[in-house]
Amino acid sequence: MSKNYHTKSRRAKNALDQFISIWGAQAGNLALTYKAVGGVYIGGISIPIEILKEGKFPDAFINIELGFSENVA
Repeated sequence: MSKNYHTKSRRAKNALDQFISIWGAQAGNLALTYKAVGGVYIGGISIPIEILKEGKFPDAFINIELGFSENVA
């Protein structure tokens, strides 16, 4: 995956942003479900960490309802 993914296609960027937002919200749900207090390990997919840090993942992880409402609308 290219570091400048946002210049390739607007549709691809929107799809990736939506996926990352949903993934972040689900990770937040699992952290709450299992009462994770020592941190959360994210693995199993090859998305560059820069995209996760700058994208919607942290916001969706922390604000679960906000991440859900953005994707439903």
